[in-house]
Amino acid sequence: MQQYNDIGQLNHEIGLLLDAIDTTPAEEEKSDLLVQTLLDLIGERQTFVQAIIESEDVTQQEVQAQLQLTQEFAAKANKALIHRRDLLTTRQSNKRKINVYKDIDLNR
Repeated sequence: MQQYNDIGQLNHEIGLLLDAIDTTPAEEEKSDLLVQTLLDLIGERQTFVQAIIESEDVTQQEVQAQLQLTQEFAAKANKALIHRRDLLTTRQSNKRKINVYKDIDLNR
């Protein structure tokens, strides 16, 4: 995995990944890889943010900026989660309907 020396670079990469997840169909295999990469980067970001918070020379503005980004990332991730959950629910519902029609056809 790529190491990031700067939280700004890491934040940018997370933003790009969230955008890619939003535009990639959930059925594609690439989608799973994007989500896994996002989880890895979020873990790395947590380490960065923790180091920033524990730093003695950190300003309130810097902490506030990271909090704002965290909230933005959470909102985007939640949007993607809801979309994928809805797709899964729809897919399961469609499979049930197909099975009902198959059963009806078999009983003819």
